[in-house]
Amino acid sequence: MRYFHRTNIILAIKVLISVLLCACSFMLVRSGLLDLYLCDFILIIAYTIFATIEKKEVTLICLILIPWLAMSIFGAIVNYDGLYPIVIPFCVLFASLPAQIIIALRGRSMKTALISGLVCAVFFVAKNIYIYPQYYYTKGNLKVSDQSNFITETEKMLYLTSSHDSVSLFQYKGKVLYVELWYSSCSPCLDKIPMIKRVKEEFKNRSDFKTIGIIDGEIDDFDTFKKASLRYGSAFNVSLMADVKLVALLHKTLGTKGYPLELMIDKSGKIRTIHLGFNKAGENYYYKQTVKTLNTLLNEK
Repeated sequence: MRYFHRTNIILAIKVLISVLLCACSFMLVRSGLLDLYLCDFILIIAYTIFATIEKKEVTLICLILIPWLAMSIFGAIVNYDGLYPIVIPFCVLFASLPAQIIIALRGRSMKTALISGLVCAVFFVAKNIYIYPQYYYTKGNLKVSDQSNFITETEKMLYLTSSHDSVSLFQYKGKVLYVELWYSSCSPCLDKIPMIKRVKEEFKNRSDFKTIGIIDGEIDDFDTFKKASLRYGSAFNVSLMADVKLVALLHKTLGTKGYPLELMIDKSGKIRTIHLGFNKAGENYYYKQTVKTLNTLLNEK
C-alpha cells in the first residue's frame, strides 16, 4: 500500500501533467493548431511543475537533461535541418531554466531565481520575435541563378482563369508582380494567405503592382481551383491555374518543387527573389521583409 501514499500519488500526477502538457503542445504545433510561442510557454510551465518532483539537485538535473540529450542525438540523426539550430537547443534551454529557478527558490536564493527568470524571459521573447522568424525566413530564400527575363521567356506559357480563359503573365509586364505558387490542401500555403492579403492591401493604390496566385493543376483539379479561388481569391488580384505540363515546366525553370513558392518579379520581367515555405509564427517578420523588398522594386526606374 506504500505505493499509494499521498506523496507518491502527487508525484505521479505532477509527472503525468508535465508529460501530457509537453506531448499535447508538440502535437498541436505540429498540426498547426497552436502557435509556437504558446508551445514554448507551455514547455516552461510543464518543466516548472516537473522540477518540483525531486529535491536532490543532481537527480533533478539528470531527469531533465538525460532525456533531452537522447532526443538531441536522435533528432540530429533523423531530422537535423528541421530541429537544429533552433528547436532542440531552445527546448533544452526552456526545460533547464525552470529547474534552475526551482533549485534557487529551494535554496532561498531569490537573486539567482530572478536572474534565471529574467534570462528565460529574454530568450523567450528574442526567440519568438526575432531569432526564429529571421532564421526560417532567411533559410527559405533561394538563389536566383537564372538572370534571363522570366516574363519574356515564358510568354507562351498559358494559365487558366476560373472562367476558363487562357492568359499569359506577359500581359503584366511593366508591373511589379508578387506571384504565389500554391495548392488548396497545402497547410503552409493556407497559413500564408492572411499575410498575402496584408501585402495586397498595403499596395492597393499602386496601379503598377499585382498579386498573382497560381494553383498547381497537377495536384488540384479545375473544380477545386474554382472553389479555392472563391474562398481565398481575395488575397490575389489575379487567380490562375497551371496545368500538369506547365507545372513541370515551371518547376524546371525555377529549380524547385516545394510549396508555397513565392516569386517577386520586377518591372522588366526578371525574377528578383524566390522564397520557399512559410512559417506562421514569423508572419509579421515575413510581411515586413516582403513589403521592404516590394517597395524597393516599385521605386526602381
